[in-house]
Amino acid sequence: MVPYLGILFVPLTFLIGGCGYVAARRRPQLGGRRLALRSLSAGLLVLGVQLFLWWLLYIVPELRR
Repeated sequence: MVPYLGILFVPLTFLIGGCGYVAARRRPQLGGRRLALRSLSAGLLVLGVQLFLWWLLYIVPELRR
C-alpha cells in the first residue's frame, strides 16, 4: 500500500515546497525559505524510497522463480 500512497503525496510535497520557496523569495520578511527547502528535500528523499519500493514490487515476484 505504501508505494501507491507515494503517488499521491510526493507530487503534493514538491508543489507545496515549491510554492513556499517562491513565496519566501518574493517576500523575504515572511521567512520560511529553509522550511520550503527542507520540504523539497524531504520530497526527494521520499521519492527515492518510493522508487525503491516500486522496484521491489517488480523484483520480488521474479525472485520466486
